[in-house]
Amino acid sequence: MNASFRWAAATAAALCLVGAPGAAGAQRSSTGLEIGVDAALTHTSFDVPGPAGSATEFDLPVQAIRLGFALSPTVWLEPELGLRTVSENGSFTTATFDVGLPISLSGPVAPTTTQYFVRPLLGFRHFSSGSDTQTQTALGVGIGMRVPIVDRLAGRFEGRYVRGLHSGTFPASDEFSLLAGLSFFTR
Repeated sequence: MNASFRWAAATAAALCLVGAPGAAGAQRSSTGLEIGVDAALTHTSFDVPGPAGSATEFDLPVQAIRLGFALSPTVWLEPELGLRTVSENGSFTTATFDVGLPISLSGPVAPTTTQYFVRPLLGFRHFSSGSDTQTQTALGVGIGMRVPIVDRLAGRFEGRYVRGLHSGTFPASDEFSLLAGLSFFTR
C-alpha cells in the first residue's frame, strides 16, 4: 500500500476518533445517526499544460455512502466513502474518502422538516492503475438541503465544489458536483 495513502487513511481515522466521543454524547439527545447514499453528476477539470483535460461522470444509483454523527444539534461529523473501477485497456480504480462537517442553517437537524446546510470537507482521492498509484488531498464545500419524505427518511440534495491539490505527478483538479440521495435517521 502506498505510504501517502496509509498516511491519508490514518489521518481520516484519527479525525473520526476525535469526533466519536462527542458524537456519542450528542446522539442521545438528537436524531441518532444519518446513514445515506448519493448519486452524482460530476465534472472534473485537471490543471495540465495546454488544453485543459476534463471528465464528466454520472454515478447512479450510488456514488458514495456516508454516515453522519451529531457533534451538536446543528453540527455533524460525516465520513463518506466512494469506490469506482473502470476497465477498458487495463483498469483504473479510484477510492475517495471525505470527512465533512455539515452545519445546519435551519436549526437542529430533524428529518421531519426541510433544512438547509453548508458542508465543508477534507478528503483524499486514491488513484490506482496497474503499479502506478497516487493519493491526492482535497478541500471543498457544499451547500444543500434535506427534504422529508416519510418518518426518519429524507431526500438530500447538494451542490459541491472540491479542489484536489497537486500530488506527485498527479495534477491539481477542480470538481463540480450535483448530488441527490437518501438519508435514513436511526431515531
